[in-house]
Amino acid sequence: GILDLVVTGVQTCALPIFSFVDILENQEVRATLPSVTDWPTFPQVFISGELIGGCDIVTQMHESGELQKLVDDAVG
Repeated sequence: GILDLVVTGVQTCALPIFSFVDILENQEVRATLPSVTDWPTFPQVFISGELIGGCDIVTQMHESGELQKLVDDAVG
C-alpha cells in the first residue's frame, strides 16, 4: 500500500538510521502531529527533523533522485 511505497523509497536511499512511529498504536502522536506539521495525512516523512511530505511527494522525490540527494546531504 501507500506505506510500502514510502518505505521502499526511503530504504533504497541506504539511510544509516531509519525509524518510525506506529500511529495506530500511539494515538497521541496520531492526533497531534497533523496540527504541528500542518500536514493532514499519513505517512509523514521527516529528514533531519524537517517534514519532507507524504507518500506522493516522497515517491516523486525518489523517482527524480531528489530524495537520495536530500538523504546524502543529511548524512554527509
